[in-house]
Amino acid sequence: ISVRTILCESSELPKAMDAGQIDLAYGYFSDLNEASFHQQVILEHDALCMARRDHPDISDSVTLDQYRAATHVVFNPGNRVGDIITTALREQRIERKIALAMSHSVYMPYIVSQTDLIATLPRPTALQATKLYPLRLFETPFTAPRMQLKQVWHKRFDKSPRLKWFRRLVAKLAKEAARY
Repeated sequence: ISVRTILCESSELPKAMDAGQIDLAYGYFSDLNEASFHQQVILEHDALCMARRDHPDISDSVTLDQYRAATHVVFNPGNRVGDIITTALREQRIERKIALAMSHSVYMPYIVSQTDLIATLPRPTALQATKLYPLRLFETPFTAPRMQLKQVWHKRFDKSPRLKWFRRLVAKLAKEAARY
């Protein structure tokens, strides 16, 4: 089996999967409910806030006032997690001061660990980041949305042996990662 990962715009994903350009999608797909797709929930979780361990303004927890006053690093272009968190904040009338917007979250924990920026990330991502960087995690000072990490595939690949194998592998790896 050969695996190649790509980023796909949310609006283009159903068309790319219908055309056979994408075999398996892995992410947050609350809006992908077409009958031609199967979905499997891998993890369900909420979000956490993170700041560097020696942040000058945040120590044991983050209040809503501190959250609003802080400068944030966010990710959201083409990313449903960013959209889910942004939507929850908008619904609760909470505005953030965004200093840096990124197209991917992989470097966010490093940036947070080296600056006074704070971030709101999925709980599993935040927990893993503390193993690599000097970070402090906090419960969100707002009602964090529940997020479902899913894998999605087209029904025509449902019986494909290679895709079945890969779906099982993805589910196993995600559940292992969630334990930590």
